[in-house]
Amino acid sequence: MSTNSLKYLSRVINYKLGINFNFHSLRHTYATILLEAGANIKDIQTRLDHNKLSTTMNAYLHATSKMNEDSSIRFE
Repeated sequence: MSTNSLKYLSRVINYKLGINFNFHSLRHTYATILLEAGANIKDIQTRLDHNKLSTTMNAYLHATSKMNEDSSIRFE
């Protein structure tokens, strides 16, 4: 699997499904799913091979409706 083949597959997915997709987005999804499942943020940073925790926190982790719901339940 080469970089060019991944770029080609991304274009096929974009064309066939009509969505803006690239394989790098899967890193963001992976990080967010780990966080949602309760993984330690420092462990996520290590898995993504980031030098700075701020890179992981600010660029890769995204809030989900499940996380918002969990926060609401904890507050109650």
